[in-house]
Amino acid sequence: MPTARKDNEGFTIIETMIAVGVAGFIITLVFLAIPALMRTSQNNQRTQDVTTILQVVSNYRLRNLGLFPTASDVAFTGNNKLTYYAAGNVEFNVLDYWIGNDSVNVKNHVKCLGDTPTVNGAGSRDIAALYSIKTGSGYSPKCRSL
Repeated sequence: MPTARKDNEGFTIIETMIAVGVAGFIITLVFLAIPALMRTSQNNQRTQDVTTILQVVSNYRLRNLGLFPTASDVAFTGNNKLTYYAAGNVEFNVLDYWIGNDSVNVKNHVKCLGDTPTVNGAGSRDIAALYSIKTGSGYSPKCRSL
């Protein structure tokens, strides 16, 4: 007596749903990770820019009897990396510590205690740069000194 043969070719609906669910999970992880990676890259670049600004200001002060440069000074216009900051986004010795999310504030006679600027114990040669970096929920103030 011949028996009926059942073909088991193809995927069941359960197997297909599991595969689609796993693919969706992987795609979601990728889309969540991309903004964080971009933010980290931008923050690293901003920190490098701030370090460059502090080095340029320090070198300028050494050559000019301790005076601060202006944003339009040769100290900035001669450095292509600082073109953006030279366009008015660097402030020197302004009264407010945090002047904006896209600015760098360079202070004289200030040093950094973690991410907080302080004048306590700061000498005449101390300079600090106050800036912000992006976080998942906005901006976080940072302080960097030489």
